[in-house]
Amino acid sequence: MRQFRRPYRLLFRVYAVGLLHLALVVCSFFIVIRSVISHSFSRPPMAVVPAVAIIHELSGQLDDPAALEASMRLLGKSGLDVSLYRPSGEPIPATSTRRARPLGSQAVETLMKGETLQLSNGGSIAVPLMADGRVIGYGLVDRAFPFGAHDHPPPLPLPFYLTLGIALFAITIVSILFARSLVRPLERLVTATRAFGAGDLKARANVRRNDEIGEVARTFDETADRVNALMSSQREFLANVSHELRTPLARIRCALDIADEAPTDGDARKAIAEIDHDWHDLDKLVEELLTATRLELAANGSSVAPLRREPIDVVTLSQQALDRAQSLFSQHQFKLDCRPVRISVDGDPSLLRRVLDNLLTNAAKYSDAGSTVDLIIRHVGDGVEIRVEDHGIGIEPSDLPHIFTPFFRTDRSRARATGGFGLGLALAKRIVEAHGGSMRLQSRLSVGTTVSFSIPAQSGISNAPAGNSSVSANHSPCQRG
Repeated sequence: MRQFRRPYRLLFRVYAVGLLHLALVVCSFFIVIRSVISHSFSRPPMAVVPAVAIIHELSGQLDDPAALEASMRLLGKSGLDVSLYRPSGEPIPATSTRRARPLGSQAVETLMKGETLQLSNGGSIAVPLMADGRVIGYGLVDRAFPFGAHDHPPPLPLPFYLTLGIALFAITIVSILFARSLVRPLERLVTATRAFGAGDLKARANVRRNDEIGEVARTFDETADRVNALMSSQREFLANVSHELRTPLARIRCALDIADEAPTDGDARKAIAEIDHDWHDLDKLVEELLTATRLELAANGSSVAPLRREPIDVVTLSQQALDRAQSLFSQHQFKLDCRPVRISVDGDPSLLRRVLDNLLTNAAKYSDAGSTVDLIIRHVGDGVEIRVEDHGIGIEPSDLPHIFTPFFRTDRSRARATGGFGLGLALAKRIVEAHGGSMRLQSRLSVGTTVSFSIPAQSGISNAPAGNSSVSANHSPCQRG
């Protein structure tokens, strides 16, 4: 099962987009606030000459409160903010209730000399109030705030709307792009899933991303590849079974027709012998298929018990296998090498016997008459390794990756002389794996083939050497099947 080795990039992307939105909102907020504050509370500097003229005019109305009040009212409507003070800081009626602060003593001393001051608090101007040639106070002149009692707020400046629009546009674009980056691969994955569920086994998401969505899409594609491979293997398996069944059945039918029309008893008996041979082939094929299916079901968690386990002496089992091979291939030399130990395993004797028979039969079939077939037993780690070596024709390198595939045969002619259905090695490998072991094969053309398998040992090991067996006979070479 694939492990998630990459960081969770999708989580980081979602978090980054959220931070980006927050940053855009905060930046826009500060820009807008600064624009509003700058527009609302900035007071352009007041020109000195008009300010002096205004204060001089008001100086002549200090003795006429009604005229002074009327002038102040007009100044307020015109957008000016005027505050009048005595030198002591006592206020004189002003244009609005938002009166400017009186000046400090040092600034008042300067004004008492008749000088005009340009203040630094937003451009206000302080002008002396003169009466009969002497200073009797001072006036502070500035432009009125836009949100005064008599004014309506002016329209916001263009930068305010530009900033707000750009911020909203940027947030919208980022959100759309991020949403599309999530939705598009998910749509492809959904489309591929629906197509695959509808029977299109070639449907794939093909999403190339390095985040969780890409991981899910790649897992789906890998699962779809495995399902497709299993379906193809199943179809090929059924086709091979049909072919292997059809051949002996066709021969049986032909033999029955010959036996029915045979002119002599000898011809009829010969046809029946052919039927018996083909019937034996069918029975062997069905038995191998049932065994392979039983082992596969057990490997996939079925309740079917694949093995009938009991203690087995490996040397004794191997010697019996050599005896059977001797009777079938008397023209070969078989050697058992199991020094210096005897090993016992816990397994199914009939299934392990089938493995040894298959390996020894293949070794004898595909090596020259008079050649040697070695059966070597060794203690390896906590188990036993059994190796069958021949000095025969070997296997093509291109066929080695498929040698354990059911119904695969290097002999494409499927000649009857070679026998077998291409199930022997595949079934032997499954039997060994059912015993908790593994099988390996090495081969070189014109040099020979070595098939070895290992299974866990069941009991202790003694130092008693096992006897060797050697049998020889002649046998014609034939192609490996």
